[in-house]
Amino acid sequence: MKKWPELIKGVLARQVRLFGFDVRTQTDVQAEVDHIIGGLKMIDALHAKTHEGVAYELTVLASNVAAGQALNVLLQCDWKHSVHLRPAFASEGPCRGFIFEGPEYSAAGSPLTPMNRNRKVWAPAAKAVLTSGPTLTGDGTQLTVAPIFSASGPGHTSTGGTHGTFEEWLLNNNEDYLFRIVNDDAGAKDLWLSLTFYEERVDV
Repeated sequence: MKKWPELIKGVLARQVRLFGFDVRTQTDVQAEVDHIIGGLKMIDALHAKTHEGVAYELTVLASNVAAGQALNVLLQCDWKHSVHLRPAFASEGPCRGFIFEGPEYSAAGSPLTPMNRNRKVWAPAAKAVLTSGPTLTGDGTQLTVAPIFSASGPGHTSTGGTHGTFEEWLLNNNEDYLFRIVNDDAGAKDLWLSLTFYEERVDV
């Protein structure tokens, strides 16, 4: 059997057609070549999932959270879909952002609606269920903590900060996750949480 390089030897690039798969129409589509660079058009995973209609964003702002209190958001993953997620935490003052896996709760809290980043009418709602203010009986396993410290600029006149990541968390299907921001300031502060994610179907 001939090896792959031998099979394509002598084949001109312009004679090769590459095809992708359109999730919405369930058909093969020919890949496009950029007329300027002469190569295939490439986009990152989140961009691609946005075009597929399975990328979402949720932003939660909690105003005047008392000292030592927290904003808690629960994410319940659908059993048929995994969630690829990029979290970001922010506060007017010093705070800590946490992610927990497998929290225990007696009530899920108030429903939240993540927005589909593709605003076409056919784009579906997220399979994951998100709620704020769950009644917790256990935090679960702490996966990470992201401290945001007090401002240290000239004259200490600036306040607040943010923490986010461009690297995604791949969450388990059929699992629950808790996102928490704790106000570590001596006074009441606004807390902010942003969850950017996309969903992929898994074989179960």
